[in-house]
Amino acid sequence: MSLSLHLPEDIRFVVFAWGKRRLSCLESDVPLVWHGEWLRLHGWRNPIAVVFLDGYDHVGANYRKRLGALGYHLMDAGEMASDLLRTRPGLRRFNRSEQFWFLRWLVMAQLHVAWSANLHLIHIDGDLVFLDDPIKVADSVAGKTFILQGCPCFTVISDRVWYSEWEKGLSLFIEHPEVVRAGAIRSLNSPRLNPREYGNVLCCDPNYIHDQNLMEYMIADGQLRQARASEVFGPPYYWIQNPLFPTEWRAEQDVDSTARLRVENGRWRVDGRLLPLLHFQKDFVRHCLRALLLDRLGLWRRYAACLHLDPERRAYHEQGRKVRRALDTILWPCRNHRRLVYQLTLAGCHGPARLTRIMDELWT
Repeated sequence: MSLSLHLPEDIRFVVFAWGKRRLSCLESDVPLVWHGEWLRLHGWRNPIAVVFLDGYDHVGANYRKRLGALGYHLMDAGEMASDLLRTRPGLRRFNRSEQFWFLRWLVMAQLHVAWSANLHLIHIDGDLVFLDDPIKVADSVAGKTFILQGCPCFTVISDRVWYSEWEKGLSLFIEHPEVVRAGAIRSLNSPRLNPREYGNVLCCDPNYIHDQNLMEYMIADGQLRQARASEVFGPPYYWIQNPLFPTEWRAEQDVDSTARLRVENGRWRVDGRLLPLLHFQKDFVRHCLRALLLDRLGLWRRYAACLHLDPERRAYHEQGRKVRRALDTILWPCRNHRRLVYQLTLAGCHGPARLTRIMDELWT
């Protein structure tokens, strides 16, 4: 293994990056600089490694230097990713991003070996923002192995057997996709492991299997190890993977049904528990932009109900569709501007109140 891929011992998290976009587009979509500045603002040490599966040279030395100055540890794993892809030519039927979604876990396995066999390593997506000291968050899940509430946006690996299980499942999918699809259909109807008991959301589409869907199925079928929800969801944190459904795992976390999100001393809390992070996935970014626009236009009271979601269908209610379309038309040029949403909902004296208001409307 290349020595350049060795992880310093103070690294706890790995975020993967790829692609050859302009820096302005990269930072609006995956605001690593903003997040690094956010960590520094709070006095938190940055324990995150940014591993480039592609595009390391493309982002330029100045950008890499800026990330390094913010405490990130940077690595170029492009050659490793290419070598892994060459041994799995079946992945070439997927687009480039989908290939990297599958391959990043194989790269992470090698990084984990190079780092330490005795420590846990945590994968995070680039759209996660820490709301508490990331070192404390990492320490709270030490010794556990799980993906958070059915999504690998926050994946803790303490038992490295997880990697071999993943590789076995991936190899079967590459060689015999029809077998995996049939198994996924069976699991949707009758999972071997209760999704609620294992903190898993089983809503994979057998006709479109990417890494998250494959993990959901493998966990439900007992092929991929996953800690029980009761082991993961203890204090001091209240874990939300999908902020569009913030109460989805309320019962498993013993949070009172009347509790609401509040900001106290610069920290978001629910029923005395801290929010460790927030996942600004694309759907939530667009939801926030709609809500912020309604507020800016002075139409919040009148049309806020148009942004309500049905947790059973995991979709917006039919009523309000025309209002959402009108908002989306206005917002089209910035519909995916994640950095803008970070700035408007987290920073400044008004940001936290805006975020709390948006989340309160989603609380059911």
